[in-house]
Amino acid sequence: MSKYTVNEEISLEAADGFKVMTDEEISAVSSGDASKRWGLWDKERHVMILADWKKYNGLLLGLTNISKIAARNEELNRKLYGNYGYKPEGTIKRAIDGQEAEGYRFSYTVEGTEQSASCLLVRYKKTIYRFIVNGRTENRERDEEILKHVLNTAAFL
Repeated sequence: MSKYTVNEEISLEAADGFKVMTDEEISAVSSGDASKRWGLWDKERHVMILADWKKYNGLLLGLTNISKIAARNEELNRKLYGNYGYKPEGTIKRAIDGQEAEGYRFSYTVEGTEQSASCLLVRYKKTIYRFIVNGRTENRERDEEILKHVLNTAAFL
């Protein structure tokens, strides 16, 4: 096991075989501000764990909840992956270090390979964090267990 810190606010652990992704690697599979993204990649097992975050105005956060933010995020991903055969596959709820987290699962196809992703959003102070595990559909159960382990070790600092 190796320990990592995300945005100087969350510590977590991942199994051996993962390496921290470079900004270039993350940019190849994700969009957004590179300074607000982080990722782990296990090339042998074809699985990535990505995290990104956005700081919000406290008043704005007070007018919504994590469920609404997750639903809006799913709508945006549906549009982003629309050309890749986006298929919604249900919602997810759990706690991350005592904080309510909500998200969704989906699949899509890239260059003939079916991919699956699980996405969970959690609020910590004024920041919304999004954690995504992404891999081949044939490995979905294993990848979900990997994300579950990583998030079970997550601790807000």
